[in-house]
Amino acid sequence: MKWFLQSWESNKEGFENYKKNLRYEILKTMADIRTAIYFGNSVTTGIYGRFSARTFTCSEEEWARLKKSHFVPIAITIAEKKNFFHWELEFPEVFFGRDIFGKQRTGFDAVIGNPPWASVRGKHRAQSFDDADVAYLERQFPDNTYMPNAFEYFILQSLKLLAKGGYHSYIVPDRLGFNESLEYLRKVLLNDYTLNFLLYKVPFPGVIADTLIYGLKAIKSKKSHTITVTEFGKDPIMISHNFYINTAYTAFLFFTNADIFKAIEQIDAAETIELDKTAETTGGFGGKSSKITDTRKNDNQIVMIKGANVKRYAINGCLYFEFIKENITGRTTDVDKLGAIPKVLLRKTGTVLYAAYENTGIYPEQSLYFLFNFKGQYNPLYIL
Repeated sequence: MKWFLQSWESNKEGFENYKKNLRYEILKTMADIRTAIYFGNSVTTGIYGRFSARTFTCSEEEWARLKKSHFVPIAITIAEKKNFFHWELEFPEVFFGRDIFGKQRTGFDAVIGNPPWASVRGKHRAQSFDDADVAYLERQFPDNTYMPNAFEYFILQSLKLLAKGGYHSYIVPDRLGFNESLEYLRKVLLNDYTLNFLLYKVPFPGVIADTLIYGLKAIKSKKSHTITVTEFGKDPIMISHNFYINTAYTAFLFFTNADIFKAIEQIDAAETIELDKTAETTGGFGGKSSKITDTRKNDNQIVMIKGANVKRYAINGCLYFEFIKENITGRTTDVDKLGAIPKVLLRKTGTVLYAAYENTGIYPEQSLYFLFNFKGQYNPLYIL
């Protein structure tokens, strides 16, 4: 394909009439056959290879005979139904032509738009995707098989179509900036391109979801590069490329004002001490849930707490449990650790990080981490 299109470009007619050429028809049919394999056209690699070799230099008469092969009309029918689109064939001047300076083109100078926000898997899967579509897309873009969305595929395809030094910008849901399952895509944008700006929460009529507009250049960024990050209607903040590289899940965080970001930068730059240098850490005991009660049932039960009891810097209520072997399912069972005084308790679950100080020896259950046996000059209240 590349050889044919490049050689046709050198023709004085350029690409204006190339779709009338027999070679174009052959190339498009071959591309359709290849793609249709993913949609039910049973053609083995061997058959396709032999067929392709015969078409490379065939005459118009021979091509008329080859087109009668049983899998060709099937492929053409599937291609029409699925609207196959072969970018290099449809825009040869973009991928194989030359610019006004005579330099070889490698793709589009700009790709911008608003891709569809449509679930590809799960109970909310868009009706436009059937099982064959999903299988094909996941084969082409295998990095996210957990609830992928169509906008991911549009981003990845756009990057493939972009010329070196070209510009790309999309309007997408703001979860591109935060979801753990999309970390792979954020790493691509940061590591392989120069991310120029992130604009959050631009309002659009009829759109409920929060939005993110991003813009990038198809060139690898310098280490010193800074990204303009803005929440709509507020002042922009310049955030370094390396800041995002080092955030958890490579999240594209944004801040309501520059002072907050400066404070975070100062904290990030401050000297850090590893937690195990300040205290010992472990998790609570595992107990059968049926044996944990809201009220004391007998004198053998001890006072205990679960993650749900820990609020911000406070312990709200308690539970009761008979701490005997047959009631324990595992985790930490060392009573010296569980009953240590003082402790700093840390909830394992929830969207907010809650921690509290405890100095009565209450046993924590497995839904809590805790710090104990504080070392040296580190006060547990300071650690909290």
